[in-house]
Amino acid sequence: MSGEAPIDRPAAPTRAAPRAPGSPLRRWWRRIGKAALGTLAALALLALLEGVISFAVVARSIATKTNPLFRESRQKMTRFDPELGWAPTAGYRDASAFGPGRGVAIGPQGFRGERSVAEQVAPGRVRAVLAGDSFAFGTGVADAETWASGLERREPRLDVANLAVGGYGCDQAFLRYRRDAAAFEHQLLFFAFITEDLRRMVVPAEWGAEKPQLALRDGKLAALNLPLEQVDPRMRFLRQAGTFVQELRLVQLAARVTGIERPAPNLSHDAALRELTAALLVELAELAKARGAHLVVIHLPVEGERGGGSIDALGPELAQQVRAQGGDWIDLLAEFRALPEADHAALFLEPGSYGAGHYDAAACERVAGWIHAKLRALPEVARRLDAAR
Repeated sequence: MSGEAPIDRPAAPTRAAPRAPGSPLRRWWRRIGKAALGTLAALALLALLEGVISFAVVARSIATKTNPLFRESRQKMTRFDPELGWAPTAGYRDASAFGPGRGVAIGPQGFRGERSVAEQVAPGRVRAVLAGDSFAFGTGVADAETWASGLERREPRLDVANLAVGGYGCDQAFLRYRRDAAAFEHQLLFFAFITEDLRRMVVPAEWGAEKPQLALRDGKLAALNLPLEQVDPRMRFLRQAGTFVQELRLVQLAARVTGIERPAPNLSHDAALRELTAALLVELAELAKARGAHLVVIHLPVEGERGGGSIDALGPELAQQVRAQGGDWIDLLAEFRALPEADHAALFLEPGSYGAGHYDAAACERVAGWIHAKLRALPEVARRLDAAR
């Protein structure tokens, strides 16, 4: 019908032209970007996890390796000493000092064990004074389980007067022997140490407690900071905790950026430490000789030295110095490293136990056997032991 208006019809929708596929280069960059973001996210998660674990490790170290205010039993075992920093408390007794069945007694003269040590050696006996740190003291095991006691069981004529103290460096072990063994007759001096004891000589107050510092003056050893001042237990705890906080990567980075980082002494290359150690060995040998004793220096390996350490470079030099002074040198590194890995790990007290990282009772028995065999192979030691018959 010609008179009707035309009907408006909606326009047909227009389809968007299909996108041209991206270039291979663009697709490649997109994949790289996604992979990079995924990698960054994974790294951020690992960093967060590492940080949490680090904080947990530090917190555990503070809880188990420091002396908190509430750990009264540990504070009673030692007392403040204005010349040595700390020393065993004479007359101390605790049947479970290191845990059930692992008791500690300190005799009236300050030696480990219940017995009293007479000034003169009984006829038919040989006395060895043992100086050293916690590995010589026997931290973590009972009096009868220490390797010093094991030596006595293997050598019936031998009496070992254990003068060692936990936490001592070689400097404190030397000073205590010089002072506290002067009145006691002895034919042998066993000077036992772990590698860390050398570092303790040049890192003052490493464990947050007051300690003397040795230095060379006119070629002779001198303690610079005596008498020592006693530190408040709360301040000591904070210092001890601070040493472990410094193990955090964030703290180390901040120290490096601010320029306050203090690098740990390198035992193999620190000239001052080597000179100090050499002088200590000379004076130790002279002192033992003046007291009629023969010096035997004993290096006790720790768990971390199975694969090597600074003692590998330093040990031969120390051995030469000891022998040059007429003494003898014993090192148990070869015996430790010859053990199967599983046996080696079983030598040490487990993490979380008191004395973690120290020799357990079975290890002390094994160490006693190794040391005894080596002592018997030393002509001068064997001569003195056999002369007591």
